[in-house]
Amino acid sequence: MSTRLKGKTCVVTGAGQGIGRSIAEAFVREGATVVSTSTRNFPNRLGKNTNVFLASAELAAIASKLGHIPSVAEYHEAMGIVNKDGAAIYKYLNFDQIEEYVENAKAVTA
Repeated sequence: MSTRLKGKTCVVTGAGQGIGRSIAEAFVREGATVVSTSTRNFPNRLGKNTNVFLASAELAAIASKLGHIPSVAEYHEAMGIVNKDGAAIYKYLNFDQIEEYVENAKAVTA
């Protein structure tokens, strides 16, 4: 195992499968700690004693902006901005207006 990335933290979206998983595995092999936003992660999925942590997309975005995993205080500070401006930030989340989505959701709840 190489240690080229030892001490580094990498944020990988979708590390649970496909390309994201391959990227996460490569980073782990190089000694990195991986933060994933995949919903398919569980302890040791990428190998025994691997440092892979499941996180929210918000945490991934904050970590990307800061260049490191935020402290709790840094996270709350950044989320305070998101929550304060939530209506403007999330105004484009209109998946409830996509016809197929709405129809599928109705079928699930029926």
